[in-house]
Amino acid sequence: MKKKDLNNAINNLAKDVKDVISFDKIDPSLVFFHEKNGEFFSIITNKPKDDKEYQQMLQLKNSQFDYKQTGFEELPNYKNYKQLDFLQELQNILDVTTPVEKVPNSTKISLEEIAGDYVLTADNFVKMVLILLRIRSGIPVIMMGETGCGKTSLIRKLSEMKNDGDKQKMKILNIHAGTNDDDIIKFIKENVIPEAKKISESEVKLKQSYLDEGQIFEDTKLWVFLDEINTCKSMGLISELMCKHTCQGSPLPENIVFIAACNPYRIREKKSNVKKEKIGLDVNQAHEQMKNLNEREKENIKTSTDNDLVYTVHPLPHSLLNFVFYFGALKPEDEQKYIKCIISSVIEKIYYKGKTPEGIKEENEDDKIKK
Repeated sequence: MKKKDLNNAINNLAKDVKDVISFDKIDPSLVFFHEKNGEFFSIITNKPKDDKEYQQMLQLKNSQFDYKQTGFEELPNYKNYKQLDFLQELQNILDVTTPVEKVPNSTKISLEEIAGDYVLTADNFVKMVLILLRIRSGIPVIMMGETGCGKTSLIRKLSEMKNDGDKQKMKILNIHAGTNDDDIIKFIKENVIPEAKKISESEVKLKQSYLDEGQIFEDTKLWVFLDEINTCKSMGLISELMCKHTCQGSPLPENIVFIAACNPYRIREKKSNVKKEKIGLDVNQAHEQMKNLNEREKENIKTSTDNDLVYTVHPLPHSLLNFVFYFGALKPEDEQKYIKCIISSVIEKIYYKGKTPEGIKEENEDDKIKK
C-alpha cells in the first residue's frame, strides 16, 4: 500500500504541468522596487507600446525623476539588452556599489567579473527579480527545472553580485539519495548557524546607528541553498527549515534565507514499436549485491525503479508545493548564447589584447630567429 501511494503521488506530480517562468509570460506588468532604498523602481513589461497599460507604466516610470522638459520616451526592452545592460540594471536593483565593468588599476571586483561566463537573458533576469521578491517577502523559494537549466548558477551569481563577490554569504548543501536527517542537521548546526550569528554580531553597532537616526536597517542575509531536495527522504525536515524556520523545533537566526532546487517530475517519453532497452547497471539484476540488502532496502530500490520518471525523486510535501516555480529547460537560443559566451571568453583570454599562450610566444620567437 505504501509503495502504491508513493507512486500515485509521484505520478500525480508528473501530470501537474505548470507554466514555465519566462519574460513573455509576465502579465500584468511587474513593478519592482530596488533593494535597500525603496525609492526607485524598475518596470518589467512585454506589452506593446500602444497598449494602455504600457503608457500607464511609462508615465509611472517618468514620475521617479524631476524632468523639466522631457522624460523617458519608452520603457526598457529587456529582450534587446546586452550583458552589460543587464549588469547595469542589476546594479541599480540590488543597490550595490560594485562597478559594472572592471576599473583600471583597481583591485575592486566588478559585476562583469562576478558574472564571468554566466549569460544574462530576459528570462533569467526575470527569474532573478522574482527570487529577490520572494526573499524580501519571506516566502520560501523552491526552483524546479531540468538538470543544466541554470538553477544553481543563477542563485550563485545573484548572491555574489548582491554581496560584492563574497562567496561565503551563501552556504550550499548538495543533496543526494544518501543524504539523511543527520547530514542536514549537522550542516545547519556546524556551517549555517555559526556563520549567521557571526554576520549578525558584526552589524550590531551599524544597526544601532541606523536606528538612532530613525532609519531602516536591512540585515545582511545568509543565503542557504539546498540543491536537489527531492532526491532524499528528509522532506519533513526540509519543510520545517523552509516553512517554520526552525530546526528540530529550535528557532533559527532571522537572517537565514533558505532557497531550494528540485528535479522535475517528468515522465519518460515512450516510443511506439521500439523494444525497451536497458542501459547501464540494473541494480535489480545485481544478485550478489542484492543478497546483502534487507527487505526494506530491497523494497525502496524496487519503488524507485517502478515508475517511468526521468529522475529518481520523492514527492514534495504539500507544505512545499505551493512555493515551487518552474524553470523548465534552457531555450535553444539561450543555449546558443551560453555556448557562444564560453567559447568567446576562452578565445579572448588567449588572443585578446596581445595575450597569447606561452607555446604561441615561443613559436613566434622561433619564426623570428629563422627569418
